[in-house]
Amino acid sequence: MIRSKNHSELGESMDSEKSLRQWQARERAEAKRRQEEERRRKRAEKRRRLLKPLRVIGFAISATVAAWGASKIRHHGEREASSATALCRDGSYSYSKHRPGTCSGHAGVKKWINLPEY
Repeated sequence: MIRSKNHSELGESMDSEKSLRQWQARERAEAKRRQEEERRRKRAEKRRRLLKPLRVIGFAISATVAAWGASKIRHHGEREASSATALCRDGSYSYSKHRPGTCSGHAGVKKWINLPEY
């Protein structure tokens, strides 16, 4: 004989099924969030691994360019000072034919030597 459930038993059964479904949905959402977090962490770690050599190379290039630029300034300053028109604030000489823009890339004019004619 099949026993039928009364209304209170039926309600409790439905409530427990509903709460079970809600719990399962929360668990799925949490698992999905953890997977996405793990994916993000792995991507960041891979990016760090790939970029580390590039940072070293970038530093080496910037140091080389800085040294090259400094050597250019020294050579520029070692030309004949007698024909220079101005001494720049960074210690290099300018051989500009006109006053405007003289020593503009060298922090400006420190001292005019042979004033250029207009």
